[in-house]
Amino acid sequence: MPNVRRAVILVVFGLAGCVSMAPGTVRGGDSSVLLREQILEAGQANAWEAINHLRPLWLNRRSIQSVQNRETDLVVYLDNVRFGSSESLLQIPADVIERVQMFDTTAASQRWGPGHSQGVIAVYTRSSD
Repeated sequence: MPNVRRAVILVVFGLAGCVSMAPGTVRGGDSSVLLREQILEAGQANAWEAINHLRPLWLNRRSIQSVQNRETDLVVYLDNVRFGSSESLLQIPADVIERVQMFDTTAASQRWGPGHSQGVIAVYTRSSD
């Protein structure tokens, strides 16, 4: 009987762990990608609002002082062209987005070169493919 009780306790704690996910996490998906369906379902007007609603941690990156004593921001790429800083996401209507992907510093530097100390948010529009 003790083994049955232990099994029941493990199942209960296992289920509780599945239910209590942190905000901004993805169940069964990639937390570094937002798909068109998710963005449209969020009902936000632009890329910044959608990301802030669905993945707020992407926008709350730690500020780093550069050698020139300027704060660096994450970089936004729109269809693989450098578009601006995080504020430029306000200019991208949500309904044209196919997917959005967050790249950390290392992945961004490997893909786009140096100068991405806060990472990259890459936005791909429906017409980009």
